[in-house]
Amino acid sequence: MLTSLRKNLASLDSISTVGMFLSLACAVHCMAFPLIILIAPLTGIAFFENEILEHLSLAVSILIAAFSLFSGFKSHRKFPIIGLFLLAITILVVSNLFIPALFKPWTDALGAFSIATTLFWNLRLTHTHQESCKH
Repeated sequence: MLTSLRKNLASLDSISTVGMFLSLACAVHCMAFPLIILIAPLTGIAFFENEILEHLSLAVSILIAAFSLFSGFKSHRKFPIIGLFLLAITILVVSNLFIPALFKPWTDALGAFSIATTLFWNLRLTHTHQESCKH
């Protein structure tokens, strides 16, 4: 039983880590996107301007983050982490629906960094120290 629990915690750590890095990649993407749009016609990568692709990648990132967060929430039961996650999603939704294009990269980056922070916090709360742990 203890071995099964360790495997589940290890897989939760890897899912949380993937979700955290996806959120950070999303934040970097949001900050770099205006530059990509400027050079896209010169390089032939105009397909990045596709709004459906952006919404799809945002939805997939949020689903992975939600799965990771709620899997960890089962073990630590800290409600403020859920509040921060919901705030981050609200920022992203408001940014994509109501924020002018000039400020959208900044609000998208804020939402993505908030999700990354939530996943990092979740990872720290679910991490258990065992004999094999070196830190």
